[in-house]
Amino acid sequence: MMTTSELARVVDIGMTILAQRVLTIVALFMVFAIFCWAMIVGDYVHFWIAGAFAVLIFLPVLMADRRPEVRRGEE
Repeated sequence: MMTTSELARVVDIGMTILAQRVLTIVALFMVFAIFCWAMIVGDYVHFWIAGAFAVLIFLPVLMADRRPEVRRGEE
């Protein structure tokens, strides 16, 4: 039988993983939407803006998703 602290730790880990996945999906959707906007406009400046957005927003989200984090109580 799990104690309350073990159960809370498992739930905390699960919620952290879920939050990271949701953040990744939201960032991917935002990059997709801005590239759709750039394709509708069809100007190279808008493609550069979309590319910069993807590099500055989506790639850091992906890197943060893979970075190990220190949990409370494991310091």
